[in-house]
Amino acid sequence: MFFRHLRGRTLSLAMMTSPVDQTVASGARESRSLARALLSAMRPLQAPKNGLVLVPLIFSVNIWFAVDDVSGMFEIVLRALGAAVAFTVLSGAVYLINDLADVERDRAHPVKRKRAIASGDLPVSVATVSAVLAILVSTVISVLISVPLMVVAVVYLILNLAYTFKLKHVAILDVMSVAAGFVLRAYAG
Repeated sequence: MFFRHLRGRTLSLAMMTSPVDQTVASGARESRSLARALLSAMRPLQAPKNGLVLVPLIFSVNIWFAVDDVSGMFEIVLRALGAAVAFTVLSGAVYLINDLADVERDRAHPVKRKRAIASGDLPVSVATVSAVLAILVSTVISVLISVPLMVVAVVYLILNLAYTFKLKHVAILDVMSVAAGFVLRAYAG
């Protein structure tokens, strides 16, 4: 009887769920799209650059031979991986800050206007709070590993802030600051 009544009609999500369920589903979709926009703005495809932090680990293999126990080797690897995570999170914050600083120019650019902040997919307020949180998380991770790592991370952040707000507009200094960022990553390892 029920199916005879629905014959010829298409069931929609609206017919099968309550308004509360629809609101929850809509909120979940918004949260997912906001998370995607945030992840996109933090440029995950650029994360392999932070693998430079791991390069010194490869060249310190003969140091491992001096370590008598496996836990010592494990600690060295864990600290190196932690440093890579700290720099990945920090570079994500730098990308957010760079996009926030350039949002108006990016909106006028044919390609960059599709970036998460410029397109409005990621609100400026969310990007700002996320950048601050990412800097804090990176600092905490760095300090837990070692104070010298935290110092290198802070220098990296200052260099990138200088790049974002001044150096990228100065010939030669723009390239030198980008190169210095790679050197700092390797030194952090």
